[in-house]
Amino acid sequence: MPLNEERARALMAERGVEALIATSPRNVYYITDYWSLGLERGLLEAYALLPLGGEPLLIAPAGEVDLIAESEARFEGLYLHGSPGFEPSPTWEAERTGETLSLLQNSKIYVDAPSALSAALRDLELSGRVALDGSGLRPKALEAVRERLGGLEVVEGWGLLREIRMVKTPLEVERLRRATEVVEKAMEDSLEILSPGVSEMEVSGMFRYSIASDGGEEALALFGFGERSSYPNPLPSTLEAVRGDVVRLRVGCSLAHYHARVSRTAVLGRPKKAVRTLWEAVLSAQEAALDALEPGNSVSEVYERVEEELKGSGLRAGRLHVGCGVGLEPYEPPTLRRGGEEDLLEGMVVALDVRYLRLGALGVEVEDLYHLSGEEATPLTRTARELYLL
Repeated sequence: MPLNEERARALMAERGVEALIATSPRNVYYITDYWSLGLERGLLEAYALLPLGGEPLLIAPAGEVDLIAESEARFEGLYLHGSPGFEPSPTWEAERTGETLSLLQNSKIYVDAPSALSAALRDLELSGRVALDGSGLRPKALEAVRERLGGLEVVEGWGLLREIRMVKTPLEVERLRRATEVVEKAMEDSLEILSPGVSEMEVSGMFRYSIASDGGEEALALFGFGERSSYPNPLPSTLEAVRGDVVRLRVGCSLAHYHARVSRTAVLGRPKKAVRTLWEAVLSAQEAALDALEPGNSVSEVYERVEEELKGSGLRAGRLHVGCGVGLEPYEPPTLRRGGEEDLLEGMVVALDVRYLRLGALGVEVEDLYHLSGEEATPLTRTARELYLL
């Protein structure tokens, strides 16, 4: 289970929260290990209820009881709602079928999700403050849930969950490491086929194929050749590579619901001196930021290191994108930004991203994932941080 229990209990107690209710697919998964397809598509409702002093309770559609069994979800109580949508066969054989039927038979089924939530709340005998993450609910559903909370004090829970999730557990770090391996392999596979006459679409197609072959899902695929390398968002086009092109790629994937991404710059042939100089300035800026990427430092300190290094190289920085946290979402707090007061914490996983775009000419970029462990930042990315010569 991904949940950072110690951090969750500490933050809940600090804020006087008796229970935390999650309603988005990512947050329900984070607490219980159950990923709802219906919730992800906005068709069904599922909640995870985390009490301050006990195990989670799961409110889920009866029609997804097979997913609950398949995921080996963790919960103390299961409250199903709606119709299962199937009729049990008396001659089943598979062990997973038995587990699915057992969950169904041992759980009461309520008419709808708010009714199931009411039953869970009664069982917990709550009387104080509840933090509600309403990010997975439509307005009418959110109103219905709030009505079921009755006389309880309801505070915002979405931000609390994002704050809890900032510090990763060892299980999460391992999942992020594996996702990073998959995206780096796919990046290298795509570069393998890059030669004069190959289009951006063909290269991105190889990237997607490699990701899928390793069980992942493509989350980001930006490939810019030549002048298009200077575009902030170079969605793959039919443009074909020519010798001398600068190639900027920014790619990402999700694996087991965890995200990873990497950015690199390549040159098709021998790089011009101006290209290499620009690349060295961007890499030096990332190195400067890396020196400040440690627990206890503020996010603004990391940002300022990049800004100062680029200015020292004679580059007009403007407002930069330097990076952020990564996890169940591709972009999580903290954001490495100018003026940011948040401190970096041990256990965070952060994407450190430095780019320089000269629109109409070229763009270069380098981005890597780092785990803040102890007093240093340990890289999750393993590919060389260098200008790729193809």
